[in-house]
Amino acid sequence: MLGWIVSSVSVFVFPANRGTHLVAGHWALWEKNIEHGDISLGNLMYDPATKRGVLSDFDLAREGGPNRRPNAKDNTGTLPFLALDLLDEKAFEGLVPRRYRHDAESFAWCLIYICICAGKDEGGRIGTINPHPLLSWFETIAGSYYSKTRLALTKLLEEFPLHKRTKPLALALHDYWTMRFYGQMSSVYKPYKELSDHESFKEVFTKILSTHKRNVVPETKGDIFNESVELVITSYPYVASS
Repeated sequence: MLGWIVSSVSVFVFPANRGTHLVAGHWALWEKNIEHGDISLGNLMYDPATKRGVLSDFDLAREGGPNRRPNAKDNTGTLPFLALDLLDEKAFEGLVPRRYRHDAESFAWCLIYICICAGKDEGGRIGTINPHPLLSWFETIAGSYYSKTRLALTKLLEEFPLHKRTKPLALALHDYWTMRFYGQMSSVYKPYKELSDHESFKEVFTKILSTHKRNVVPETKGDIFNESVELVITSYPYVASS
């Protein structure tokens, strides 16, 4: 039996084409000081007519900028997909400055969630496998934090029911964000450098570009992927620079 969820779990079936549009579109808005602040499965949609990803629900979006300070309204987001350093009481009180990397990390947790939880029933319908392997992500701040930081100690990152081709990208993003978080937490021993939003976008998009070399993108989806990559590199040349 499969437990069904309302959100489309197929949005990241081919993450390097649909997901690329979502990440790039989100960055284009962020660069214009429009901060979404709630990257979650329910807000990542897919337009079958254009075959493009669509980012929805800007009800909690904020106007950003270099002089913006954190406030009590900054505790937005959907618990299961929040960045690791936002799974903290101070963050929920609005005391942690929200950065681009927080939304970018949420994209990664959405992908990881889908890869672990999505399966098919006897009729071929896609849904969430039962028992739910990541139910703790939804329950409490502490439970979500504990589960995410110990995910590598389980076998869940080895068992992707549907999206085995996506495994290299999911693992790369998991390792990138967890190691970045651990570096931030251990900064008392080794200085932690907070990247600028532009630097974070470049690093994240480089991870996505690397999937093309690992054959994550099926040939039938290659044109869409290449189109989105060309658009990003043309708009943001620094992404392709060393």
